[in-house]
Amino acid sequence: MATFAREKGIDYPIAIDVGDKTKTAFAVDSYPDYYLIDRAGKLRVADLSNGELERVVKVLLGEGAPAPSALATASATAVKKDKRILVLWGSEAERKAVDGMIKAGKLATLMRNEYEVVRLERGANPELADALQAGSSGASLCALDSKGALLARLDAPIADAGTLEKFLQANRIPVQDAEVIWSDALARAQREKKNLLVHLGAPW
Repeated sequence: MATFAREKGIDYPIAIDVGDKTKTAFAVDSYPDYYLIDRAGKLRVADLSNGELERVVKVLLGEGAPAPSALATASATAVKKDKRILVLWGSEAERKAVDGMIKAGKLATLMRNEYEVVRLERGANPELADALQAGSSGASLCALDSKGALLARLDAPIADAGTLEKFLQANRIPVQDAEVIWSDALARAQREKKNLLVHLGAPW
């Protein structure tokens, strides 16, 4: 198997079914046999024919990541890049309308530099919507800290770009004073008899 995988350039994990335990559990009766498991670890399609494989894979990929998974990914990136999380609630059309306000210019830059964005529908994630008090209808926003704690909400309707910008500016991570950071670091370096490494960068 290892030789075959190398020859074919297969770079995804391959498991060997020792003792036919998996074959028995899935009631495999022919080869090849396809069983599709979603991102949540649930078996979604069993004994799928070869001709249907591509279509069904596309359907499952189109569902997107489940909310807890999407938030976990956003949180990991937000912690790493010193950002906040922004959850945009609403139907596809409502979310597109808000996205239209931030497509270009100052708002797009602010969103890209300061937030990890997660787009969700209330109906598909009712428990999370309740927990974040996302309202009952229309496009609304929840600003979260990098760990996922709710900071503020902008309830529907989100009428204009000015209101949206005010909300985003108010809930971004506060700008740090470089002079204070420099003074604190210099004092610590002197106490600990160390040198300073200064890294100048930008939000991106």
